[in-house]
Amino acid sequence: MTFRNITIATLLASGLAACGASAATPEASPIPSQGLTSTTTSVREPPAAPTTLTETPSPQGDCAPPVADVPPPPIDDVLDYGDEFIAYLNAGGSVERLVEFADELGVLSSLGLGLPLARADLNGDGAQELVVSLVNWVDDPQQRGRLYVAMCVSGEYRLGYSSPDNQYSPTPHIEDVFDITADGLDDLIIRRRGCGAHTCFVRLEVVAWTDGELSDRMDPAEFSWPTTAIEFIGPAADGSYQITMTGTGVGSVGAGPYRERSVTWGWDRLALLFRIGERQLLPSPWRIHFVHDGDDRFAAGDYSQALELYDRVIHDLTLQDWPPGPADDEAVEARRLELAGYARFRRILTHIKLEDFEAAEADYQDLIGSHPAGSSGSGFARMGEAFRSEFTASGDFNLACFIVQEVVAASRDEFRMALDYGYENRTYTPADLCPTEQ
Repeated sequence: MTFRNITIATLLASGLAACGASAATPEASPIPSQGLTSTTTSVREPPAAPTTLTETPSPQGDCAPPVADVPPPPIDDVLDYGDEFIAYLNAGGSVERLVEFADELGVLSSLGLGLPLARADLNGDGAQELVVSLVNWVDDPQQRGRLYVAMCVSGEYRLGYSSPDNQYSPTPHIEDVFDITADGLDDLIIRRRGCGAHTCFVRLEVVAWTDGELSDRMDPAEFSWPTTAIEFIGPAADGSYQITMTGTGVGSVGAGPYRERSVTWGWDRLALLFRIGERQLLPSPWRIHFVHDGDDRFAAGDYSQALELYDRVIHDLTLQDWPPGPADDEAVEARRLELAGYARFRRILTHIKLEDFEAAEADYQDLIGSHPAGSSGSGFARMGEAFRSEFTASGDFNLACFIVQEVVAASRDEFRMALDYGYENRTYTPADLCPTEQ
């Protein structure tokens, strides 16, 4: 029996009327109810680093202004310099001179990243806080550092904030200073970076004056992203800015082809936190990512779009294959054929969902004709044979997929390797290859 012999009446008799119904659409990423009603107008330009560190007039509150000839204290430990920093300022030391001293020692955090120092009124008292970040670039393999904020309180400087130690993102940089929360006070944005053997990961701190103290308002605070580009987009309707981080790549070959992705935070005025609102996969040139997109559209019940994506996997020679050149052309072609075999199998399932059994039969004939036994992708032809045999006998989509899953489980390594594109991409289980209805 072929797929053409399956009729709607047969399906109804088998209790499969739901087979042609759309699958439930997966829930979207949660979006906070406050602060994301964007009327986005622009992307904020990165601040320009000063070309010189000469002393500039700055409101000091009732703290003593800097005086000449106060030498900065030795920087023996950048992670434990808060007391020395505050004592130096209270003795009349200049933060600009400290920054020059740190630069000479090679412990200033802004070596090509961020700002060397910042002055900003973070708490609205009319006096500017002084911000500096120090990093042990040379003697510490992890390049750990700490950012310090000095505040003028009752005529003397006190330590208002120091960035917490974090083994995964130990290197802090001053990214920007502006009123990102639209509360009338400047906020301090800190980029924290941690690097492994091949890739650097980034997370952000947004330090804002909240409940009488400076604290990090990012939620979750430990979220990190690989090789990240950061944009501040706004202002939104409430005056706040959104934060978008875009992961642009992982340096390890074992990661496979990287799918650029972005995550956006919006300001939640009720919780006084930046919350994750949207996660987005960006367009990709890689063939495997068209497979993933096709599977996602299938799961969402968007069968026409799934068919288009699977068709591009099969026929579009402009898509990029893995591994990229220079590589063994035969090996690359074999991988392309494996993905084409999988896409042909998934087209069968998609047309069954649409109750277009003639198209499903044509897909099946294309599958077994394009991937004969022993050729690249022939495992997916075996899957097609198993599905067709059971489905034409019983009309039961789920039972046919269970049979296919048994075929996959019996040759798990073959199918795993065909769809294994590195640890930054999906890992397929037998149930993923032929998904049943719940």
